[in-house]
Amino acid sequence: MSPTDDEWPGGSWLAFYGEELRATRELRGMSVRELASHTSYSFQQLANVERARRTPSLAFSKEVDAALETGDRFQRILRRMLENPYPDWFKGAAREEQQATKIRIYQAQVIHGLLQTEDYARALMRWARPRMFPDQLDIEVAARLQRQ
Repeated sequence: MSPTDDEWPGGSWLAFYGEELRATRELRGMSVRELASHTSYSFQQLANVERARRTPSLAFSKEVDAALETGDRFQRILRRMLENPYPDWFKGAAREEQQATKIRIYQAQVIHGLLQTEDYARALMRWARPRMFPDQLDIEVAARLQRQ
């Protein structure tokens, strides 16, 4: 089963990545620990990606592709995931913003996303999610600035 739209109909791309990783691993008859032994990642890191609790990196995807002999399948899913940087709960709001002619917002403590500079957005995102991968941070900052 392969997704064809920008939005995966079954949920988020992160969840799809995890489901495909688990399904491919099980198809190969491997446990999470066995797969971990073929990569530089711990079984806990692999389990967190499978459960959509951790965003995989390009390096992670390359190692998983090599260990499971899937060509570049997980790298392609990762690219698709990173092309859609908004979380599922925010996609509707992002579409509404694009159509709005006027937006009124009051925020006393944080400058609203539509008014943030690149440096401010980057610092705020880095503070909120300090473990975010640098390439993911770049993508999310670019997505926020694109909304302006």
